Amino acid sequence: MFRIKISFEDQEAEFHCKASDTIMEAARRQGILLASYCEQGGCGACTAVLEKGSVAYIRSVKGITQQPAPGEVIRPCSAMPLDDLELAPISRWKTFPK
Repeated sequence: MFRIKISFEDQEAEFHCKASDTIMEAARRQGILLASYCEQGGCGACTAVLEKGSVAYIRSVKGITQQPAPGEVIRPCSAMPLDDLELAPISRWKTFPK
């Protein structure tokens, strides 16, 4: 289980993610609705900057480095954590009651 921290302007949230789940799946289960559209990695709606940590992809994502380094972008809908992460989504997210 990995700790995921996300921050955008005045928003900040933390949640946990299993190694076998995408970041987006884990966020949803814990009441955080990240921006999304296609949920296949192609549209870019969920794009986030990887500030710390590393990820693996469940599918190839066109135009995205398969082993991104901190400072590069990832697609949380298709990425699984390999360790604790800090992310900066490019857009706000919503939370909903658990």
